[in-house]
Amino acid sequence: MAGEALKVGKVYNDLQVVSDGAEAMRFLTKEGKCVDKPKPDLILLDPNLPKKDGREVQEEIKADESLSDLYVRLYGIRPDPIRY
Repeated sequence: MAGEALKVGKVYNDLQVVSDGAEAMRFLTKEGKCVDKPKPDLILLDPNLPKKDGREVQEEIKADESLSDLYVRLYGIRPDPIRY
């Protein structure tokens, strides 16, 4: 969804997409097949990611000194609507 929005807005940066929070952390810490991937300038996290949710990933990023300077934003649709 975010990738499509970037295309519509004509933002043609290199977009890396992962399928879950555990893969996101492997990507960011350059483990396994992610060893040659560049450090991102912006991270958009879905709060409802499988394995590790976006909030968990965000906390791990904050706690890791080598990643704490990354610009991270949570986005997504809440499964339970907020009632006012």
